[in-house]
Amino acid sequence: DYGAFKDDKDEKFNNATKLTGLILKYKNEKTIFQLQYQLSTQDRQYKNDSLDKTYTIFEDNQYAGKSHFADAFFSKGISKNIQWITGVDFRYGSYHQTYVSISKWGPYNDKFKDTFQYQTALYTSLLINDASNKWLLELGGRSNKHDRYGSNQTFTISPSYKLNETIRFMASASTGYKAPSLYQLSYNDALKPEQSFNTEIGMEYKTNPLFFRAVYYNRTIDNGIDYNYIDYNFFNYIFSVLFMWFWEICKL
Repeated sequence: DYGAFKDDKDEKFNNATKLTGLILKYKNEKTIFQLQYQLSTQDRQYKNDSLDKTYTIFEDNQYAGKSHFADAFFSKGISKNIQWITGVDFRYGSYHQTYVSISKWGPYNDKFKDTFQYQTALYTSLLINDASNKWLLELGGRSNKHDRYGSNQTFTISPSYKLNETIRFMASASTGYKAPSLYQLSYNDALKPEQSFNTEIGMEYKTNPLFFRAVYYNRTIDNGIDYNYIDYNFFNYIFSVLFMWFWEICKL
């Protein structure tokens, strides 16, 4: 920034993002198997060494990040009314960053050391419906193992009932788990993972040409992660509760 309504002479930077992926899929009448892999890399370089100085005399910011994601799942119809899904996944992320600057207030150097984290998971779910297709029930579970935070488990229960061709009622209860990102940990390595309990209940009304849906949602979060704009750091807040409801109307 060169001041009010002006861009700095070094207003450009280099940013390279690469995405590579592969999906293999097998399917027959009752069985599905899928394997997928994705690699993403990002390199960002910014250097301000213009001879035309403002508040910043020199600035050099170098960033390199990489993430791997692999997932394999198997789906099979156990019977006419029961579908079973099970799978495993692997997530890995790493990054490195250096920052050097000289301004009218003096030099500033910062370096985030090479860091990484990874997680493996096993998940499974059952989709159950009755012969008339009025009742639908989803039961799901997931077990995660994080290299920093250890093991944890989450679950999902989602029933729904179709009263007729026009009206459907639905509900769900689930737990959630979210580990801090590498970027957040670079500021505060004492952060704890977020844990949540979520419930919702709602109904849908569908008649040509209109669709109406109303949902009430509740979430309780322990150790939620937020950003403090006073000391410029991430922190865990102890407890929070979110209540929300929404509705939508649209044409089919």
